[in-house]
Amino acid sequence: MIPSICTKMKNLINDGITKECHVVYLLTCIRKILEQEDPNPDFELLKFYSDWALHSKLQGRTAQNVLSYFNKGHSLLINGDDNLPTEIQNISKFNNLIEDIKKFLETHSVSVPEQTSSNSSKFISLYASIIEDCPLIINPHISEDTEITKVTVKVEFAEKIQHGQQYYKVCWIITDAAGNDGELFVINSFDV
Repeated sequence: MIPSICTKMKNLINDGITKECHVVYLLTCIRKILEQEDPNPDFELLKFYSDWALHSKLQGRTAQNVLSYFNKGHSLLINGDDNLPTEIQNISKFNNLIEDIKKFLETHSVSVPEQTSSNSSKFISLYASIIEDCPLIINPHISEDTEITKVTVKVEFAEKIQHGQQYYKVCWIITDAAGNDGELFVINSFDV
């Protein structure tokens, strides 16, 4: 079954990932392979990202680990301090997602065309649109002593194309138990 899934991923990548449904399909294929193989800690975050694309909310163990980073940075965000830990910066820019997909595909002999930052940015915009309004929720049975209750992603696209670029903003909204929101956002663009 894994070889046929890899063939499907190769075909999808060769045809180009240009729509949300393409991103969901790729992550579904990855998730199917991860379920069939022995657990690999190298792909724990990739499994998390795949799950997030397929569920309306997440509150499992890996989601709690991701939320713990945001919990540590929550007071910084509330106070307007942008000197955030590296983990939050990598998660909010989806650096881990892109790196893990490349590593996963290489591990399964699925050739990846030369990636440009624009291709990666387009993929991220599609992925962020998929997980928009699908919160990561604190599970009090797993995460104790936490200030935050959830993290939600919002995506805003610029109305006008500028210099052949579609600009977009991914907002990470971190909500605490008192209902206060801290916000982190990343602005990016891709070729149109």
